[in-house]
Amino acid sequence: FMEFVVHDQYPCEAHILERALFTLWNSNMVVNLQQKGANMNIRKATVDDIGFLLESHNACRESFFNSKEVTLDEHTRWFNQQENVFICEVEGKPVGSVRHKDGELHWEIIPEQRGKGLATIFVKKLIELLPNRKLRAEIKEGNTASIKVAESVGFINKGSLTWELDTT
Repeated sequence: FMEFVVHDQYPCEAHILERALFTLWNSNMVVNLQQKGANMNIRKATVDDIGFLLESHNACRESFFNSKEVTLDEHTRWFNQQENVFICEVEGKPVGSVRHKDGELHWEIIPEQRGKGLATIFVKKLIELLPNRKLRAEIKEGNTASIKVAESVGFINKGSLTWELDTT
C-alpha cells in the first residue's frame, strides 16, 4: 500500500503525475486529494468493490445508454474484463467510480452524494493523471449533471452525444 497526496493548492509536475498514474494502475496505491476540507481518495477497484460498483451502477442506470438493471453475475463478468476502474471515496467511504478505457472516460456518483461537485473533482484529477491524451466521453442526452462535469473539466461537445478533450 502506497499513498500519493495531491493537494489542490500544490499542483504536481506532469512527470510526477504520470508516475503516480502508472503506479495507481498497477498497484494498491491511493491518490489522496485534500479538497473542500474533506479527505478524498481515488484508488484502484478490487474484487471487494464489486458489490458497491453493482449497487452504484444500478442506482445510476437512468443516466446510461443501456438502463437495464445488471445482475451480480453480469457485473462480475464485466469487472473481470476491466483494467482501469477506480473507486472515489470521501472520508474513507465509496461515493462513486471513474473509469478509463481506450481513451474514453466514464464516471458515476451515487445518488445521495450528487450535487456536491464530487464528479468534477474526481474526473478532473483523473484527467490530470492522464496527460498528453485525447479523451472522449459519451453522454446520454438529458444527462445534465454529466454534461456540466464534462464542460467544467474542458470537454467540448463534438456532436449530440460525443464530448472530447485534447490534453496533448
